[in-house]
Amino acid sequence: MQSKLNKYLLLNKKNYQLINLDTTQQENEILDNIGKILNNGAEIIELRGNKISSGKFFSIAAKVRELTGVFGALLSIYDRIDIAKLINADGILLDNTTMSIKEGLKLTEGSMLIGFNADNNQEATQAAQEGADYITCSQAINNTDIKAFTVK
Repeated sequence: MQSKLNKYLLLNKKNYQLINLDTTQQENEILDNIGKILNNGAEIIELRGNKISSGKFFSIAAKVRELTGVFGALLSIYDRIDIAKLINADGILLDNTTMSIKEGLKLTEGSMLIGFNADNNQEATQAAQEGADYITCSQAINNTDIKAFTVK
């Protein structure tokens, strides 16, 4: 399965870049900036966008999927499993307001990495126990052994 290869690739990726699509930039500017970020060594791109229309998100994500393929980078989509599946993203990033990891695994049929955005130690621990492939932290959490939660 593609997910097994992506898990292996994830182990060697270090440069994770979050791209928020809720900006006033035009699509071409966003794509140019992502191209520069990839050219400068980004290995994982995460796309987020809560205020952007589904159509515009899809359009940008499909083009970023092509770019990440050229650069050998992984692409993760935040909270939009529909778009992640349509563009064949490498992963989906969930949080405690969207769906459980179990639901994410079921919906992706094991074809994508499942990430979880934890706000605290308890969420990170639970996500690791439920089978998250990787965990991001949107804020610093008090844990001296956070590496235990990064990749299985």
